[in-house]
Amino acid sequence: MSVPSITEPICPVSFEVTSILLGGGPDSRTSFWKTYRQELALNQKTEFRNEHVRICGRMLAAAFSRLNEPYFYRNGRLVVEKPIDSLVTARRLERDAAREGR
Repeated sequence: MSVPSITEPICPVSFEVTSILLGGGPDSRTSFWKTYRQELALNQKTEFRNEHVRICGRMLAAAFSRLNEPYFYRNGRLVVEKPIDSLVTARRLERDAAREGR
C-alpha cells in the first residue's frame, strides 16, 4: 500500500506497534504501510485491547500519551500539528507538489 496522504491522520500507537513488530519504520520496511493499516483496523476494532498492544506494553507509554494529538506523516517522519495548521500546511504542500509536477 502507498504512503498516506499528507492529510491522513496517523495513530501514534498503531505506528509504534507496527514499527516494533516489523523491526523498523516506513523507511526500512516496504510492507510498513500495509501492516500499519491492518494494525490500525485491529486497534480500532478492539479499542487497543489486543495481543500486539499487550506484547509491546511498556514501549507504548509515550505513544498512548500522544493519542489525542493530531499526527501526520510528512517528509519521512511523524509530525504533530494543530488542525487549522494542518489544513493550511496540507494545501501549501499540495500546491508545492503540483508546481513541481509530483
